[in-house]
Amino acid sequence: MTGLPLPWRDLGATAQDPSAARAGHSGTPPEARRTTTTAALVEQAAAVGVAALRLSLVVQMVPAVVSGTHLSPHPRWYVAMWTVAVVVVLVGAVAALVRRRPLPAPAVYVDVAIAVVLLVLSSTAVPVEDRTGSWVGWTAGYALTIACTSGTLRSTRAWLSCLGAVVTGYVVYAGPLADGPELPSVVANTLGYVVLAGTVRLIIWYLRRISGIADDARAEVARLARLEEEHRAQLAMHDATTVMQLLADPTLPTGLRAQLQSQAVGEVRRMRSYLRGEPGRDLPLDGADDTRLRSVVDEACEGFADLGVEVSTDLLDEVAVERDCATDLVAALRTVLHNVRRHARASRVVVHGDASPPGLDGVRRWTICVSDDGCGFEVATTPLGVGLRSQVVDQLALHEVAAAIRSSPGRGTRVELTGSAAA
Repeated sequence: MTGLPLPWRDLGATAQDPSAARAGHSGTPPEARRTTTTAALVEQAAAVGVAALRLSLVVQMVPAVVSGTHLSPHPRWYVAMWTVAVVVVLVGAVAALVRRRPLPAPAVYVDVAIAVVLLVLSSTAVPVEDRTGSWVGWTAGYALTIACTSGTLRSTRAWLSCLGAVVTGYVVYAGPLADGPELPSVVANTLGYVVLAGTVRLIIWYLRRISGIADDARAEVARLARLEEEHRAQLAMHDATTVMQLLADPTLPTGLRAQLQSQAVGEVRRMRSYLRGEPGRDLPLDGADDTRLRSVVDEACEGFADLGVEVSTDLLDEVAVERDCATDLVAALRTVLHNVRRHARASRVVVHGDASPPGLDGVRRWTICVSDDGCGFEVATTPLGVGLRSQVVDQLALHEVAAAIRSSPGRGTRVELTGSAAA
């Protein structure tokens, strides 16, 4: 199901504890998660709202206590209930602020039970004529505040039960007014409990749901960023590990060792650039932003003299691509040549370039092929390694350069790169 679920459904287990570990936060201490997740911030905001409602209730109850005491048929009983209500309200407000979360479900149940009991008992201490439209009958406003703050409950069924209990208590409290002219006020107040408490519930429910979606989205972004960083690390280290592995061979010919040492210097420079978050290479530029494909191929083939690479790229001399594309082409071609050196056991390697005339849209299609007469492999049954899969196929696809790999056992391998460039 996409989008926001319906508000009368309970929140799932992932939203029940704002400090619960989400994807991307499994190694983060709970204290840190409470201060960084959107869900934790929503719970803090809800706690402040609960405390504000309860404290504003006390502010409204205080001025009426003196006149209520004089008007009540049982002044001591009136003051005792008023005191209990104020203490409960203040304790709940302080608890919410200290916890930085709304009251837990058991505390809400006790809160509601006290409100219902006070509604019923206050019918003996509050004059009938003061039970609507006056803070002398403070229990109605007190119960409304408790009904609203019960909207922080996670369970919809539990919240409906609490609201039903409060409304029932109010009906008992205001029942004697139903036979007189105050009946419309009693009905309106009863509906007010449902509307106001329901509105608070709806707002809190949606804020919690949205915060859960936001935290999940942030965790997904973190996961994708981590995968991207792993991909960049693979690109930065793949060729370097190949060079180091070959240099570690004690039987390596002296001439090849010199070439590999030169390549190792370049790979070290590239890995340092990666660790510093800088571009990996500086390539010779044909213009302000473009690099000629012939220069790209020449740059890539440097250091592979041991392969006896035959280069034929005259047709690419006037074809230029964007700098980022050129950088990745050099890396891809080097990866292909490293694979030839390590696996192909080839006696002949050819790098050939071709380009079509500009079309009516001013775009030229170009192709660079790397072919060898080595041992080859079965493409259909052999998974591509990190180099061919990431450095060649995936990375070049970002520049709309297609990479096709054709090979069969005993008949060599052909890697064909195809793209387009403005004339």
